[in-house]
Amino acid sequence: MSYKTIKNVTELTGITEGALRYYDEKDVIRPTIKKATGRREWLYDDAAIKKLCLVKMLTFIGVPVKNAGLMLKYEIDSPEPILNTRIESIKAEMSLSEYKISLAQKLLEGLQQADRIDTGWLLREIQHIRLLEEDSDESR
Repeated sequence: MSYKTIKNVTELTGITEGALRYYDEKDVIRPTIKKATGRREWLYDDAAIKKLCLVKMLTFIGVPVKNAGLMLKYEIDSPEPILNTRIESIKAEMSLSEYKISLAQKLLEGLQQADRIDTGWLLREIQHIRLLEEDSDESR
């Protein structure tokens, strides 16, 4: 079995030493071997590195570290609820982003012809944006 030092793990995964200490402190992912002489002698086996990579991937897609840690720490049987919630949230974010692009294009066109920007339209769109943002916040 091969082991990697904390330095090797940070280089390999991009996970900072501080994050590794946090995962250890919260008992999410502990080093496979933790010598009493300090962090520099923390060693991780392939299984621990795989878990670290999963946490990195989950947090990259926006799953909170707490949920990612719970999935691994307690080996949740079905990650579907957590991942499906995140997928729906990403879809809502995409929809909001697409809407923002549409608005930006309309503003660009309207600003090029000053007469085409209507205050009523701006106010209606601002109200619509507020509703979309509230929906987006609720889905997080």
